[in-house]
Amino acid sequence: GKRRYAGRQRNVHKVNGDDVLEFLDVSNPTYHIEMNFLLKHCKNLRVRSQDASKPIVYTIFKLGKSASTQEFVWKSIKNKTITVENYYKEHYGVVLKYPSLPTLEMRKESYLPMELVDVEPARVKKITDEQRALMCRQSTVSPQVYIKSIKEIRNNPEKQCFEEDPFVAAWNMNVSTDMLTLPARVLPMPEIVYTDQYHVTSDTVRDVGTWQMKPTRFHTPANFPAVWGMINLSLINEHACEDFYNELSNIAGQRGMQCCAPVIYEEYDSRNRRTDEIIGVLNLFLKRNNNCKFFVVILPVKTTKQSKDAYQNLKKLCELDELDHGAVTQMIQHTNAVIGTKQNKNLWDYAKLNNILLKINTKLNGINAALKVHDVIERFFSHGHRVMYVGADLSHAPPSARSQPSVVAVVASADDVPSRYFKEVYQQHRPESA
Repeated sequence: GKRRYAGRQRNVHKVNGDDVLEFLDVSNPTYHIEMNFLLKHCKNLRVRSQDASKPIVYTIFKLGKSASTQEFVWKSIKNKTITVENYYKEHYGVVLKYPSLPTLEMRKESYLPMELVDVEPARVKKITDEQRALMCRQSTVSPQVYIKSIKEIRNNPEKQCFEEDPFVAAWNMNVSTDMLTLPARVLPMPEIVYTDQYHVTSDTVRDVGTWQMKPTRFHTPANFPAVWGMINLSLINEHACEDFYNELSNIAGQRGMQCCAPVIYEEYDSRNRRTDEIIGVLNLFLKRNNNCKFFVVILPVKTTKQSKDAYQNLKKLCELDELDHGAVTQMIQHTNAVIGTKQNKNLWDYAKLNNILLKINTKLNGINAALKVHDVIERFFSHGHRVMYVGADLSHAPPSARSQPSVVAVVASADDVPSRYFKEVYQQHRPESA
């Protein structure tokens, strides 16, 4: 619960069914402390009742009292007041095994015992970012450790013995104890071309695949549009935003990009205004300034829910063509838009500013660097062959977030190298029947 997992130090133990029953028991002194935590993860979850001949789907509104104490009016029996436990005993002949567990209250003041419902299939609640990070840390191991663990399991009859499996025997299969070895080769690092004077080769880098970005021009620098805007959702003031623009403009000049001053500057207090309010105001703002097709957005504090909502919703609002805006955006964390590094609070972090320009240049149809094509590939292209590289990604909102749309994005290469990509992004709202 919330109380047990607060702070950095985690005390995680494996639990069984009895532990869960004790945790959910209304008579447990800690239950009322944990109730808000439980409700947060249960509210709007869709469940199915087991007590009817035909499954009925409900949506949890909140948690009620225990089944032995929660009362309601039984209208069909002369408006008799009865507890949930006694109702199930008299009406269905069902004796509750755990009457001290909280009831689940639905929107029309109907109550269901927790032990008589199932979570609707495919309605599992989306895990949190913290849970996802923990899962990745626990499941990610080096190839050497992974191979060792597989061999240990395969060679230990007590852990796994395929020969005794009835399905393996029925199909007359044999599972080898040796790992499959395939021939492979390490591809050489390609030569990366920024300008005629500056190439990155395998001889000039310390680690293959990584190199230090020198103050040189981009391969094909793009200019900032004549009309572009800055939207400030953070706590930094307008003067600090001007300082950020000036430093960004100086580095853009080194990269060959012309960065004129923003024509539009809008500032919104994300602390005192909900994200949907800001989105509504910005929607009207974009309609009034439909000639502005590029925005730099400074986000609020990253740890807040407003920051996550602002990033997702602003991206959809500005960049989806079906909303008639089609504006390119560059989202920036507020910490990257202020002066200061880890070593010196009075110096700009030029590495971060360079990384921001790498993204902006490609979004404005520039090319940061090009790959020097191998002679074999060059001959392949010169003979008229053409290859398009395509990537697609689809994201569905969790079942509990019925109002959020599904989003699909497709990118396709626009040249042979490839260095440039076209993209299309679309969203689709979930039908009411789903």
